[in-house]
This record gives sequence, C-alpha cells and structure tokens, in this order.
Amino acid sequence: APSACIAPMPRDASSRHPLRVESALDTDEGSDDEAELPPPRWTCCTRAVVIFLVLGLTLATLAAVRFVSGKKAASFIDYSGFVHADGGRLYLDGLPWRFVGLNMWGAMHVGAHDVRERVEHGRLARELDLMAAAGISSLRILASSEGPLDSPLQVVPTLQPSPGKFDESLALGLDLVLYEMELRGMRAVMVLNNMWSWSGGFARYLAWATNQTWRSIPYPPAAGYWKERGARASHVVNSSWDDFQMWVGQFFENPTALALAADTTAWLLSRRNRFTGKLYSDDPTIMAWELCNEPRAVSAFESRPRMQAAYMRWVSTTAKLIKSYAPRQMVTIGSEGWTPYSDYVNVNYTAAHSDPNIDYLTVHVWPQNWDWYDPDASLDAALELSRAYLEEHILAARAVGKPLVLEEFGLMRDRSSYQPDGGKQRRHRFYEALLRQAAAAPEVAGVSPWAWGGEGRPRLGGGWWAAGDDIIGDPPHERQGWYSIYDSDVDTLRLLSLGFSIASMPTPPASPPFAGPRPPPPPQPPPHCASSEMGDVDHEQCQLWCSDVSHCGWCKCRACRVCEKYKSRTVVVPLGHYVGELACASNEPDDLPYQACEGWCTHKSSCSYCKCRACALCIGGG
Repeated sequence: APSACIAPMPRDASSRHPLRVESALDTDEGSDDEAELPPPRWTCCTRAVVIFLVLGLTLATLAAVRFVSGKKAASFIDYSGFVHADGGRLYLDGLPWRFVGLNMWGAMHVGAHDVRERVEHGRLARELDLMAAAGISSLRILASSEGPLDSPLQVVPTLQPSPGKFDESLALGLDLVLYEMELRGMRAVMVLNNMWSWSGGFARYLAWATNQTWRSIPYPPAAGYWKERGARASHVVNSSWDDFQMWVGQFFENPTALALAADTTAWLLSRRNRFTGKLYSDDPTIMAWELCNEPRAVSAFESRPRMQAAYMRWVSTTAKLIKSYAPRQMVTIGSEGWTPYSDYVNVNYTAAHSDPNIDYLTVHVWPQNWDWYDPDASLDAALELSRAYLEEHILAARAVGKPLVLEEFGLMRDRSSYQPDGGKQRRHRFYEALLRQAAAAPEVAGVSPWAWGGEGRPRLGGGWWAAGDDIIGDPPHERQGWYSIYDSDVDTLRLLSLGFSIASMPTPPASPPFAGPRPPPPPQPPPHCASSEMGDVDHEQCQLWCSDVSHCGWCKCRACRVCEKYKSRTVVVPLGHYVGELACASNEPDDLPYQACEGWCTHKSSCSYCKCRACALCIGGG
C-alpha cells in the first residue's frame, strides 16, 4: 500500500487560514504595535546567578561538543518527524517509508498567485487536495529561480531577479506551499538549481558572474520561439544543445558563480516561513534539498577529467553546506543518471553519490528525449531499454548502500498529441511498467512522474510558454502539453494511487492497438437523486467528477450510475457534517470521522492505514 496514506489535517476553522485579513501577511515579526514590557530590574545577586548559569552551560556545551565530535556525532541527531535514509532505505519515525510523488516544479508560482489574490482555498489547495486523495505524498518543487522579467525560455517572475535580491511575493508563495503540504502530511523535495535555462539556474549565475545579460547565453534550439517574442528578439539565433551545455559547464569552475549559488542556498535554509513560523532548515515537511535539476559536467574531450573533478568538488561543498544548516534534512544531487551518453555527461554517477553528505540516489528515464521512442512506432523497444536503464541504477544504489528514487519519467500522449484530452494508453503502459519494476525493488524508495499540470492548460498545445500563461507541467523551454498530467486525468491518478501495492497485482493482458476513443454511449435521461440531502446535484453534474467507486462516499447523488451498484454498502454522510453514529470504532489514538478519512483513503489497499473503521471503502474489508 502507498505509504502516502496519511490523514490530512482538518481545516476546522477558516479563521485560522493564513490568507485571511488577520494573517501573517499583515503582521511583521516584532511589530511595533505590540505593547512593550518594562525592563526587568537586575540586582547584583541576580546578575551573579545568571553569569554562573551561562558559564556552566557554556562549559557543558563545549564538553558535549568535544565528546560527540568525530565519528559518533551523527548518532545524536534526533530524526523524529523527519524522513531520513539509513542502510539503503528511507524511514519515518522508525518505520520504513516509500512514497509516490509528483513533480510540481511551478508550485511556488501557483502559491504566489493565491497569496497575491488572498484566495483561501485557491488553485494550490484544490490541487493538493486532489493529489493527496490519490495517495501522492511527496512533491518535487522549485525552491529558487533566477533572472529579470525579460529573460527568455524560462519562467518569470523569478524568486531572485538580480543577484542577492529576492522577490518576497514569490517567497511567500513558497511559504504557502510548505504550509499547505504540511496540512496534508506531504513532503517536499526542494530543487536549488538547474542545468537547463527554464528557471535561470547555472546559465543565469554564470551570466551574472561574468557581467553579461541573457543575450550572451547560447540558448538551445527552440523553433519558432523567437518569432513569437517579436522584434525585441528577432536578431537572436539559437545555438545547439552541445554549445549550451559546454557554456553552462563553466559554472563549476567559476568562483563567483559558485558563490552566488551558495548564497542563495544559505538564504533559503535561513528563511523562516511566514505561515508556519518554522525555519526552512527545521521543517520536517522539507524531506530533501536537491543540489540541481540534472547537473552535467559537459566539456571538451581533453578537459573532461578536470571538469569532472570540479563537478565533484561542487557536489561535496554544496552538500556539506546544506548539512551544516539542516542536519536532519536529506540531500540529493538531482542526477538523471548515466544517460545513454555517460562519457559526455561526465558526472561519475556512483562516486558522486558515495559522498557522505548525499543521502539517496536519483534516476530519470526519458525514452523519447533519448531517441529510444518514436510515437509513430511500437513502444516495446523503448520499454525494454527503459527497464534495463532503471535496473542499472537499482544495482548502483545497492552497491553504494543508499536508497534510489525514480525521480522523473514521462511519455507524451498517444498520436503525438499535445492536447489535454489526448489519449494516454501508451503513457499508462509506460507508467505501469516502471511502477511495477520500482515496487519490486526494495532499493527504490520513491517514484515521481513528470509532471503535474493540475488546473492549468496550455494556451496553445505544442506552442511555447509566455509570461501570463498558466503554469503547467511542461517548463517554458519545452513544447507546452508534452508531458503534463492534468486534474482531468483521473485515470492517471487512479493508476498512481495503487502505489507500491502494484507489485502484488497481476499484470494485465496486452492492450489492443490504439484505435481512437470509443464512441459515447447513447444518451439516457438522468434519474432523479434519491438521497434527500441538502445540496443534491443531478446525475450529469455528479457524473463528471464521480468517475470511480472510490468517490461514491462523497457523491450527493445516489442515483449516479457509477455508484448504483456501490450504494448498498455506502455510508451516506451529509457533506460538511460529522454524525455521532459514524464514530470510528478502531479505538486508535486520533481517530478521524468517516468523512475526513474518505478524503485520502481512496483505495482498499489503504485500509490497513485507515483509522476510521466506518470508511465506506473499508467496510467488510477488515
């Protein structure tokens, strides 16, 4: 069963939500409005006692530091509430922990919009509710972005529009993301930097370090992008992917660029969340800090050994910096793995992840990007190569003795569609194959498909992102709609909700060749609702979202066709109310009422975690 089955914290009082008028946004820490107390009167005796106590505590602390320094120091870290790695596995409060997550790189920007609009249950909260209900317990998100508003091929606005200057509205968006994730028991992987241009990253730090603008960055190919930008960029000619990577690789040997990135890391680790009051470095919601998205040490052939050494120094130095601030939070590199071009990528994958401050390995699988997959041909060869690639990295994790996270994988929609309603038969086949393989390998601690688009939609499927467009799963340097997973992809969420329990399920028979969508059934008159509940909705409205029996406990229309066969064992609970006769009967601490349970317990495999024995899914199932 997915370990993500953690009951969300209830929103018991809207007045407690931080986006209300009387929120943290309106009250600065240490406000002058607070009444000042008169200073205490210190006597000589009081001063002597205080000095004696301070000296005693100081000596005791020094003695403790001397005692624990060296090889025994780490054993004194209290990991209560924090996910941590030990012996090739992840643990949470002493129990093994595996997760199904999603990449939601734009969460900070979605959160910033809700903060600006003071939306109490806006897009961010709605999407987190939907993911949590599907058993998603981890999100991989951007923790930083860099560059001014006119930066091309990247998301804007950014957290850091100029060196050392941070946009507080974006920072508040990140604060809100962590607050809302904490309410739902979700964990965040915070990505600090980027090999690619779409958030600024290495290219932006290098441009700042060398006093250049974005016009000096040799951006990789983006056919048609500059024409869309108009006359301001009409003279720009894109370079090759090779030129871009060679140029960005200089980051690892540029002291100024390295220092700028380190300053950003320190700023984030030192930040105090305006909604939770917690330092980022002390927040259990932050599961891990990721050094960079897909770092590569690309250089000319003759300089590869030198560049790889610089890359290894960067890994070691940055990981050590993070651990000095946040010893209870994990650190990972963010590597895609060897890729099919291991000599070119030049990252010494196994050695880099052997660093003592790196807690787990990551791997990304991209069959189309790596020319393993042609959407107009069979998927079989791509599946075989993808499985073999994942197996290589499972063996590497076993050799290093650390967990592995399948951190990115994706496939475009059927028939090369960039549209949100495009078919997903092949995508689901690809997802299921990798999920089964990951679930069967104890070294794999988590999986996170790429990437969540939620309620967003592309302005033009297959087109380029522009400022003001919806944030979706495809970053601005890629065609919009390529890999996004939307809130309407209920069947995809249903597949992910199976989590690691999928390993024990029989493999379905091979699907027939894709022949297009099935024709709709003949129209039938909708039956009237028969639940007699306040706020009943008719069959057709209900049907749009009640597409699976796991939703029937929420459905106000008991005549909904999906729920007709299910309703005989569904406990009817008026929405928004808890009733005494449905009190939980498990006698466990912190029992939850039926309806709060139903929001996240969406599959029978979750019943062993469910504290509410009145949950409709678990009735009769233990």
